Amino acid sequence: MSAPQTVLGLVSRIAGWPQRVEAWSSAGQIPVVVSYCASVAHLQARLRADRGSTVALLDGDLSFVDRDLLTGISADGGVPVVVEGTRRHPEWSQLGATVVLPADFGRQQLLRAVGLAAPETQAHRNADRAPLVAVTGPGGTGASVTAIALAQGLAAARRRVLLADCCLHAEQAMLHNAHGSQPCLADVVELHAHRTPARGQVRQLAVGIVERGYYLLPGLPRARHWSRVRSGSLQPALRSLRTAFDAVVADVDPDVEGEAEGGSIEVEERNALARTVLGEADAVLVVGQPTLKGVYALVRALIELLEFGVRPQRLLPVINQAGTSQAARAELSRAVRHLLDGVAGGNTVGPVLFAPRVALEERLRERDAVQTTWASLLADATQTVLHRTGDAADQPELARVAAGSLGHWSDPHDDAT
Repeated sequence: MSAPQTVLGLVSRIAGWPQRVEAWSSAGQIPVVVSYCASVAHLQARLRADRGSTVALLDGDLSFVDRDLLTGISADGGVPVVVEGTRRHPEWSQLGATVVLPADFGRQQLLRAVGLAAPETQAHRNADRAPLVAVTGPGGTGASVTAIALAQGLAAARRRVLLADCCLHAEQAMLHNAHGSQPCLADVVELHAHRTPARGQVRQLAVGIVERGYYLLPGLPRARHWSRVRSGSLQPALRSLRTAFDAVVADVDPDVEGEAEGGSIEVEERNALARTVLGEADAVLVVGQPTLKGVYALVRALIELLEFGVRPQRLLPVINQAGTSQAARAELSRAVRHLLDGVAGGNTVGPVLFAPRVALEERLRERDAVQTTWASLLADATQTVLHRTGDAADQPELARVAAGSLGHWSDPHDDAT
């Protein structure tokens, strides 16, 4: 007789089904043994130690059983199976549960859940999803106002365009004079922890900027509120935004350092917004200034994004407040190209886009539309990147191979000696 299969359990005190399962197991009626965990941390430690397709039976009455926990279990190699309780939830499967069992499940239902459940191993991209355009850059380069101009430019040809503030130090509310108690990005993410809202509900969370033709989703009230943006709910929230709107422009920080780069999981979690948005974006505008330090900082940001894994075809370098001298612009382009040539993928980054000097202070203060020529310039260049990346979507992506990872071959002459 084969050894019984061990599954992990996380239950509340009021749950009745554990006693039923233990009775079946003790009587030899099912080849399943449930090992109950004392906490979420205990469950996660067991899953990471096992690294197999371990089934986790989760009591649906536990308040902390949400999208983040379910996706975290899947990420650790587990198979989340939710047992419904008094807290009935119509969308457990949408939140990440592989199987949902009724509270009065029978032996055969449990055996099918344990035997047939399998974790989802491959994410897929919805072709119908609206484009996500990220605008980033070192501090003080004008990335936030560039995002405003781009959103206005895209809104000229699209019915619903959203400008989402995804920076830790969010300033779009200030730039739009949109202070108050309106919902922010963290509220949208938290909403997706327990359900997937309808498109109409998502649209109602944004503020209409009538003068410029787009919608605004303000960012975090304070940078320390980054812990409200849990990574398991962040990606579904982005998907909902891209479903509810015709285009999403994200004002985002360029810091993508994670555990692999710096050895700190806390830093990776703090940078979850930037890492998720820049990793998902169809086009990334990286903004710099036409100065010695500005060009250096621009290229440094581009290199970090390339190393993070952003495809070079998706990157669009933008130099803000550029003069009209063609000779000066040519020199800046050569400098950027020269600094990128030695970087993997750097020679395929698109040409530099030069944004003209524009007067913005009064327009921002009055929340008027920005200069149309500037907005159109950014929108047209972005549309070109989107077309280019769309055409290359099916092309295989080259991956850097670590030195020594492919082994070696021996020379016959060496063997002879």
